[in-house]
Amino acid sequence: MKNLEELRLSENPFSSVPESIGNIDTLKDLVLEGTQIDSLPQTMEKLTSLNYLNLSKTKLNDVPDFISKMESLKTLHFQSEEYDRLKKWCEFEYSKYINLLHGKNTRRLRPRSNICFPQRERTF
Repeated sequence: MKNLEELRLSENPFSSVPESIGNIDTLKDLVLEGTQIDSLPQTMEKLTSLNYLNLSKTKLNDVPDFISKMESLKTLHFQSEEYDRLKKWCEFEYSKYINLLHGKNTRRLRPRSNICFPQRERTF
């Protein structure tokens, strides 16, 4: 998988992502939508080419801190019922690089979107 750029694991019964995923440094798009994943391996911070990450409909209850080290991340999909969880995404050092944020209840963030992403306020 030396040249793998896109990995789609949607709607599979996976409950974990292998640590070895961090070795796929060419990976640009990772889709984990609809899986049973409840955590992500720390090795994902090595995915320096990743620019699209879909975490919608997973079992994740918290935002992994290493996401802040993913400087190339441009598009992030997730589903969140709670504003507090979404707010935590805004606190990441590299959140200013994320130009598209999709998630349940993002419409109610419109007045606050310029706080999280000042240069991208029209994205929502």
